[in-house]
Amino acid sequence: QQDFKIMVADLDGENIFKFKRPEKSVLVLGNEANGPSDKLKQITDIRINIPQLGQAESLNVASAGAILVAELTN
Repeated sequence: QQDFKIMVADLDGENIFKFKRPEKSVLVLGNEANGPSDKLKQITDIRINIPQLGQAESLNVASAGAILVAELTN
């Protein structure tokens, strides 16, 4: 209603380090093991991710959140 874009951290998202954040946005983090729910994906405007090196399965949601917030507010 107020033109906010919903951004979701997702493995299939755009590289956060090459991303320009919309002025009005909300960041949503999903379940560590399963990622965002299908219902959340349906209302998402933008998907972002932290590129991975090596064979790590995923980041802890708190660590991922800290990286994303730091980059988005930079």
